[in-house]
Amino acid sequence: NVVATAVKPQICRLENGTLTATGANSYTWNTNANLQSIIINSLTVTTTFTVTGTDLNNCVKSNTVTQFVATCLGIAANSEKQELGLSIFPNPNHGNFTISSEADVNITVVNALGQLVYNTQVSKDQQKDLTLGNLPNGIYLIVAENKGVKVSKKIVIEK
Repeated sequence: NVVATAVKPQICRLENGTLTATGANSYTWNTNANLQSIIINSLTVTTTFTVTGTDLNNCVKSNTVTQFVATCLGIAANSEKQELGLSIFPNPNHGNFTISSEADVNITVVNALGQLVYNTQVSKDQQKDLTLGNLPNGIYLIVAENKGVKVSKKIVIEK
């Protein structure tokens, strides 16, 4: 039997999702990918995917998996806007990531409860490495502010 699962059953709009299949020797997804695991980029709506697996005896089975997509209210819908040139990578991360901006910005890191967990400054066109490995797994909001302009981006810490 082929089993298909979403690594994270629900993701936020425009977030990447990972789907994995088990139970066979080779796999073909309805995306034409021939891999055991695939990454789905920037989904905007809940989508069902089909994977077909073939075992060593050439037995073929298929299964489906649905990647649920939420709007994730509270995260700015325009977080992809390039105001302030805010960049955060990698994301998701293990609590270590780099922030850069095209403007001098005050950076605050806020947890899912809205509590301030970290505050720092990033200078224009500079990269700043942050180590927040003491924070638990979860979704955090990075808010950059300069002269009244605020840009928010979501990060995911997974250890």
